[in-house]
Amino acid sequence: MGFDMLVRNTEGKVALGFYRPQFVGDVLYVQQDELKSNHSRMLNMSYRIGFTPPPDFSLVTVIIEHVHE
Repeated sequence: MGFDMLVRNTEGKVALGFYRPQFVGDVLYVQQDELKSNHSRMLNMSYRIGFTPPPDFSLVTVIIEHVHE
C-alpha cells in the first residue's frame, strides 16, 4: 500500500520520495501481511510522507531585495 514519488522543484531538480502507511483506521500498520481483516466499511488511512533531496535541492526560492529609502 505504499507509493514512491518524485518531488520536482521550480528549477526542475528532482528528489525521490515515498508514501508509507502508518495507520489503517486506529490500528498501527506494520506489514501488509498483518492486515488480513475483511472490512466492510470505509477506513481512514494515515501515511508517512518523506523525501531525500540531493544537496543542491531547494524547495523555496528566496528573493532578497534591498530597499533604498
